Amino acid sequence: MPAADTKVRRPTSPTAFLRQQRQQQQRMSYDFDSIASSAQEDGARGASNQHCQLQCCCSPSSSSSASSTSRRPQLHRNAFSEYSTPRIFSKYTDYSIAGADGVSDEQPNDEHVTIDDFGDLIDQATFEQILEMDDDEEEREFSKSIVYDFFEQAHTTFENMHKKLEEKDLDQLSALGHFLKGSSATLGLTKVKDSCEKIQHFGARKDETGNKDVDDDKQSLKSCETSIKQAEKDFTEAEALLRKFYREESS
Repeated sequence: MPAADTKVRRPTSPTAFLRQQRQQQQRMSYDFDSIASSAQEDGARGASNQHCQLQCCCSPSSSSSASSTSRRPQLHRNAFSEYSTPRIFSKYTDYSIAGADGVSDEQPNDEHVTIDDFGDLIDQATFEQILEMDDDEEEREFSKSIVYDFFEQAHTTFENMHKKLEEKDLDQLSALGHFLKGSSATLGLTKVKDSCEKIQHFGARKDETGNKDVDDDKQSLKSCETSIKQAEKDFTEAEALLRKFYREESS
């Protein structure tokens, strides 16, 4: 007879036996898959660590014990190349290559004007006095600021002259001619100064010399119009010349 503390197992029915066999097979299959997956992960991690050590992107594990854990390689990705589309990355690469040597694709402007090229448009002696106030002969910031301020004043003055022509306001035409004559003379723009002086005289109902009175307003307005066109032509040529002198293209 069995001992008193021995547990007596009941006979297993065929259905229960088959169920137990199926569950046992499932557990064995799951354990096998887990072991295979773990082996693959360990192999991949080992290969990654070996590659990382060869590339010096992380230090090898110094512990030889079975419980030591290998560090995963810290690979630094290029954020731009990772998240950019191939088209954008291609444009970025082309731009980087084109600008890598610091050479611009634009063709340099070899046409440079010196003060000897001014001719009769600009009086050299007067303009040289402006240039003498520059601290840096290469940048010429001071004289350039004066010249470019004059450009803006001249454009505005010519616009006002055309308005006063339409209004047939000879007095204002004379005042505008006097103003632009003074500023152009300061820079040595001889031709512009001469045309503006004529505008001043015609607006004052005199001839171009300013010595003879003219009683015909219609004729005075016509003379003003002719002189304004000539002044604009001379100014445009002088402006282009000065912009080249300061190594800039004319607007």
